[in-house]
Amino acid sequence: MYVDSAGTHNYNIGCCADGAAFKVARKHGLDLGNHRARQIEPRDFEQFDLILSVDTGTQSILKRRCPSDMSYKLQLLMSYAPHFGVTDIPDPYQGDEQLFDQVYALISEAVAGLCDSLLERSGE
Repeated sequence: MYVDSAGTHNYNIGCCADGAAFKVARKHGLDLGNHRARQIEPRDFEQFDLILSVDTGTQSILKRRCPSDMSYKLQLLMSYAPHFGVTDIPDPYQGDEQLFDQVYALISEAVAGLCDSLLERSGE
């Protein structure tokens, strides 16, 4: 399995994660030291089986860029954690560490739900 991260805009290409993101990631045993921002590319729609959006605004941008025959790959990340009752993950940029913690919790639960879904599909 290969997982990657990309944004829809080009203004952060090559940048490191926000300092608060580093701190929260480290608190949860994750190392963002080598992570650098990149922009989604046309080949991503072919290469990846799923392209997950953090919010409906990003989803709209991706729908416009995605070839119509591959639009089935686009999903909201929070659709894998419906018990939260939210569709959009808030943007924590320029927020405090508490907001980054909240975003981490949402993403963590959604990723767990995604993993469960993938395991169900594979029959394990």
